[in-house]
Amino acid sequence: MPMKILKDAGAVPPEIEWFHERARLKAAVEATTDPSERQRLRLALIELEQKIALRLEALRSNASL
Repeated sequence: MPMKILKDAGAVPPEIEWFHERARLKAAVEATTDPSERQRLRLALIELEQKIALRLEALRSNASL
């Protein structure tokens, strides 16, 4: 039900925004040639993927997904 309310209001759930950010980070990792920048982006990507995984698991546990 909360997702329907967000959809009807024209708002995007945070999880969807996180998926878009993950795609941007993956593209940035592929595009960069600087090793230190690539490492920084990879760490940011790993943190975001963990955040997404934890959120989706919480939704599954609460039967909200």
